[in-house]
Amino acid sequence: MTQLTQRTSNRTSKGKSLLSFYDAYCVVAIETTDFDYGQGEIIEIASKKYRNHQCVDSFHYHIKPTSPISSYIEDLTGITNECVSKSPSLSQVFPLFLDFIDKDILITNQANRTINFLYDACTQVFHQPLINDYVDIHRLSRYLMTIIENHQLDTPMRSLVFPVQTHHPIDNVVIIQEMYSTLRNLGIPLLTKHVIAPSNLDASSESVNSDNYFLNKNVVFTGKLDGFTRNAASQILVKLGANIQYGVTKRTGILILGTSRYQNDTNGGKSNKHRRAEQLIEQGKSVEIMCEDTFLRLANYK
Repeated sequence: MTQLTQRTSNRTSKGKSLLSFYDAYCVVAIETTDFDYGQGEIIEIASKKYRNHQCVDSFHYHIKPTSPISSYIEDLTGITNECVSKSPSLSQVFPLFLDFIDKDILITNQANRTINFLYDACTQVFHQPLINDYVDIHRLSRYLMTIIENHQLDTPMRSLVFPVQTHHPIDNVVIIQEMYSTLRNLGIPLLTKHVIAPSNLDASSESVNSDNYFLNKNVVFTGKLDGFTRNAASQILVKLGANIQYGVTKRTGILILGTSRYQNDTNGGKSNKHRRAEQLIEQGKSVEIMCEDTFLRLANYK
């Protein structure tokens, strides 16, 4: 029986989080014994394979965990210990799941949770990482909304409301697919016409709020952002009247650490940009170093 007591804390081989639309993919949803992927186990997994946006195959299993399901999770999900008492184990189901998804891009919601659960399961069963790239539909929608706001576009996406998801993965797969299709229909014209190349970013704007924190600041990013691509985050700052720099100089006012870089920095590792910013601070320069969460809060995106 596969034991789930050891968790992967450093998922360095995880696939890329993508911001685009594809014709071939698998939609995935799971249910677990705990919301924390460091503690819980997968007890249900559902997936549908799509080609040209038509479902061509389905996958669905309940999984017997190594520890009893709590009464809270039983009430929340409807999955009881009795329901899974005769279900296959993770080590039996996961090879079938990997065969099903193959090398497809995975479409999911709350990707950090779902992908991390799947990544850990893969390392525990096969001692190798799950490397499939993936799309988080909520991250994708935030990215598209950034483009809409930056260009003051009148689009139906402004009033788009996502359906409420359930605790039934087989239903959530259908909901996620419908959301992805809706975003595709609204989003492809935006991505085609309105994504600004970094070299063409323009900080001039008649509608800039003179009270915002980033006005006339020279800003540099280091590390991978969790909520946006660097280009999308740059567009947020440009609309706020900031100037984007690609390296830390004496003119730099703010260095923003992407979530992954911030985590590395708190563990002792620092990027060259971070070290340069600290050198300038020691020399008496006014350089502010902030994490991604602080940036989003000050930009009113959190």
